[in-house]
Formats: sequence, C-alpha cells, structure tokens
Amino acid sequence: MRWDSLFHDLENQLAAARLLELETDVAELVRMEESAISLADRIRGAVDSPVSVVLNGYVRFSGTVSYVGQEWLLLVEAQRSVLIPLRHLTRISGLPKGVLKPVSRVPHTLAAGLRALARERVPVRIYLVGAEIGENSSPVTGVLDRVGSDFLELAVLSDGEARRESSVRARTGIPFAAIVAISSRAQTSI
Repeated sequence: MRWDSLFHDLENQLAAARLLELETDVAELVRMEESAISLADRIRGAVDSPVSVVLNGYVRFSGTVSYVGQEWLLLVEAQRSVLIPLRHLTRISGLPKGVLKPVSRVPHTLAAGLRALARERVPVRIYLVGAEIGENSSPVTGVLDRVGSDFLELAVLSDGEARRESSVRARTGIPFAAIVAISSRAQTSI
C-alpha cells in the first residue's frame, strides 16, 4: 500500500508540474498576442463608448468615440466633433475591455481624416502644440483649404464667419506634428 501511495503522490506532482508549465506557456502566448495590439486597436474597441482624453498641454475633451483611424480618433461631444491625432494623446480614461482590429485594409491616415474635413468646408478650431502656454492660448479658427502629405493650409477666419474670400484674414500652413486636436460642429462625419 505504501508503494501505491508513493506512486500516486509522484503522479500528482508530475501532473501539477505539467499543469504549471501549460499555464506558463498560455500566459506567455497571451503576452505575445497582447504585444501586437496597437493603441488604435485598443481605442477602436471603445467605439460608441464615452471616454475622457487628455492631450499634450493638458487640453481635455470628453465624449463618445465615433471612429478610430490609423493615427487618429474622432470624439463626439454634445456640440462638436473633435479629431485627435494619437501622437498627442497622453491619457484616455473609460476604455472598455474590448480590442478591435481594423476591418478595412485601407489605412485611414490623419491626412485622410483632414481631407474629409476640407471637403465639408466647415469651420474648425485647431489646437496647437504649446499654444496653451503664453499669450496665444486660443485655438486658430478657420476652414481647411488644402491638406498636403504632412501639413494643412487654413483660411483663418473670425469666429462665426462663413468662408468667403473677403472674410479670409490670413492663410496659415500648419504641420500635422503641431496639431493637438481639431474640433468642428457635431454633425461632422469622417
């Protein structure tokens, strides 16, 4: 009987060691799978969910995630839509657990999102890197006239003015790298 007990105990120890090894392998596979998840994929899992974001310079927005492109997200607040380049996102709160890979193989770049805004010819407010520090703290207001590969050209207007050649106060080129967020009226769909 003693031998039976000893062999049974050894078999249990071997089974426990195999189970521990299997659990370790599974945990490593999960870590490897998670390492392939991008921030855009993680935020894409939050489409139709309310979130709060903090951007460079402590600019904050809260709203519902409407769309997530390759390099940006579209957040819808009560009165406006906000296009946010992911490079300036310093914190996002309220993410549900889900992760979603892009359905389309066509990358929806920041330039593609900005071109959609330019086609609509809607007034936008552009929040710039470093603009919240110092005297020039308000966003630049205007209409997107041109979107290049790494910059946009803005027809600067006063708040509330329609885009007419006579109402353009200036034309400003802004590199994508300087854009923290762009807001427009809530109906904007990209």
